[in-house]
Amino acid sequence: MENRQQWIRENISEALKNREFEAWYQPIVRTVSGAVSNYEALARWRSPQLGLVHPTEFIPILEELNMNAQLDEMMLCNVLTDIQKLMIEGRDVPPISVNLSQTDFKDESVVDRLIVLVNLSQVPHDKIIFEITESACVDSPAVLKDAIRKFHNAGFSVWMDDFGSGYSSLNALSQYDFDLIKSDMCFLKSFHSGGKSATVLGHVLSMAQDLHIMTLVEGVENLEHVNFLKKLSCDRMQGFLFQKPAPIAYYKHQAKVNPDFPFFSGEKKQEAQYYDSIRFKEPGPATMPEELARYMKIPAQATLELTDTDFRLLFSNDEFLEFMAGHGVRKDCFSNSSFRKLWAAEAGPVVRSIVETSRRNHSWEMFVDELNGVKVMGWLYAIDEDPSRGAISFKVVFPQQFHS
Repeated sequence: MENRQQWIRENISEALKNREFEAWYQPIVRTVSGAVSNYEALARWRSPQLGLVHPTEFIPILEELNMNAQLDEMMLCNVLTDIQKLMIEGRDVPPISVNLSQTDFKDESVVDRLIVLVNLSQVPHDKIIFEITESACVDSPAVLKDAIRKFHNAGFSVWMDDFGSGYSSLNALSQYDFDLIKSDMCFLKSFHSGGKSATVLGHVLSMAQDLHIMTLVEGVENLEHVNFLKKLSCDRMQGFLFQKPAPIAYYKHQAKVNPDFPFFSGEKKQEAQYYDSIRFKEPGPATMPEELARYMKIPAQATLELTDTDFRLLFSNDEFLEFMAGHGVRKDCFSNSSFRKLWAAEAGPVVRSIVETSRRNHSWEMFVDELNGVKVMGWLYAIDEDPSRGAISFKVVFPQQFHS
C-alpha cells in the first residue's frame, strides 16, 4: 500500500497533464417527488498503470501537493463537454454540481477563469452549480465572499459542501450567501431515530429553512433515512439508495436495456422552480388568523399538493401522520417497494373547493370535511401552483382543539 501511495504521489502530476481524470455522476433526488433534480460530478482517475483509482487515494495527495485546483478545473471542463454532447442529442440536462476545494480560492482570479470556461463552452449558466467545501470558509473568507458574489452575479448557484464536517458551520451560514447547504454524511452514518445525530440534523434543517437556504443530505441508504428527511422537510437527498456514482457510459447502457431508466433526465425547469418556491412561501404563524394561531402549539400539519385526481403528501410532521392514521388514512409515506411512490388520498370536493378559494384570495381558509365518516375541522393556505402539471401546493393544519 505504501508503494502504491508513493507511486501516486510521483505520477499524479503527469496524470493531470494527460487528462486521465474523468467525471462520474451521482443523481440528487427531490425529496417530495422522487424525481432527479440535479447530478453531482465526482472525479475518478482511470490510470493506465493502476486502473481505476478511488478519490480516497488521490485527493489527500492532491491536497498535500496543493494541486486540487488543477483537478477542479479539469472536472469543470469534463462536465461542460458532457453537457454539450447531451444537449446536441436533444436532452434537457438537469443542473450539474462541480466541486471546488479550499485551495482554489488562494488564487483570486479563479472565479473569472471558471466563468470564462463556461462562457466558451456556451453551456447555459443555470446548468452549472459550484459546490464549495466548508473548509474554504475558514481558509479564505474574504476571497470566498467575493467569489460567491461573482458567481451569483453571473447566474450560477453556489452550494456549501460538507456542512457539519468542521467547526465553522454556523458562522458560515451567517456570513456567506449560499443557495443550499449539503449536510455531511456523518449525520446519517450514526443515525437512529431519536438519537443525537437525528436531533442535530433536525435543528440544522429547521434553521436552514428559517434562513431561506435549501437543504441536501448525503449518505441516504435506506427508507428510514428517507422517511426521516421527508418529515423534516429536507429538500434533496443523495446516496447509494438511489444510485452510486457512475460514468456517462453506464447511464447510456442502462437506458438501452431498460426503457424506463431515467438517463440524465429529471424534473422540468418549471417544476423545479415550483418545488423550490414552496419551501419559502409557506405561511408562518404571524400570517395565521388569531383563532388558528392560539391553537398552534403542536398541531397536526402538512404541506400537500392537489392534482386532478388526488392529494399528495409533500412534507408533514408525525402529528399529521398520526391524525390521518387515526381517521383510517394510511400512515406510511412510501411503499415498501419504491421510495418514489408518494402517499396519496382521494381529493374530495370540499377541500378542493377551499384550496381554490385560498388560491384566489391568498388567504387562510377554515374548512369542515369528513374522513371515513368522521367530521374534521382544519385550516389551509394555498402556497403556489405548477400550471404545467395542474398542481397546487397548500399548507393544512388541524389544531389540537379540533381533534383532541
